[in-house]
Amino acid sequence: MPAKAAADQYYWFDDSPTVPCTEAHTTETVHVLRLTDPTIAQAKESAGFCWDKVRVYLGVEPSSWVPWAVVAFLPSRAQIADGAS
Repeated sequence: MPAKAAADQYYWFDDSPTVPCTEAHTTETVHVLRLTDPTIAQAKESAGFCWDKVRVYLGVEPSSWVPWAVVAFLPSRAQIADGAS
């Protein structure tokens, strides 16, 4: 997870650097959901869609004892200004 996100519950715009999977990392992108309007409100509204994607990726059941979570981020503000959604 981006360091800023760990310290700020209102962190929505991910401007952390991209790290290859072959290097140490704390977050993996499981699914990319394209939003018609990349706003915090639409991200919150759409985040529920990600639970099954992450659960299947991890190979766990909803009642699994293994701790897991879904964290959703929008592209960085600069990426959104360049057209990312």
